[in-house]
Amino acid sequence: MTIADITLLPNLDFNYIGRNISSEKDAKIVLTNQETKDSIDILFPDAVIDINLKLVSLSLFDNDFRFFVKEITSDSTLSAVIYDTLDDTNTPIFREMIVFSDSMESTVNYEQYNSDEEYIFIEENTI
Repeated sequence: MTIADITLLPNLDFNYIGRNISSEKDAKIVLTNQETKDSIDILFPDAVIDINLKLVSLSLFDNDFRFFVKEITSDSTLSAVIYDTLDDTNTPIFREMIVFSDSMESTVNYEQYNSDEEYIFIEENTI
């Protein structure tokens, strides 16, 4: 899960720990707003996957994405599913849930831990 900053929209980045693809130009990202159930397909160059940095960068400035971005609120949950367009089975190679820091009311008790293998959320004990 990625905790994103809504003020950075229409740019959206999240970590990628999926398998290698032949070329970022062969990737398709389906971004879905879980509240509205609207989805958009994002292709290169609006979606850039950097395998070395383990990062996906989405640029949602295109007019085709304007309505979708306008409906995103701080309480929205987005799902991103990445497909390799050269794979005939249409099997996802990576999935990510994206929430916005404002929706958590406070991120004081949460820390996003990034590793090559997993995400862990640590809640601090308050007494």
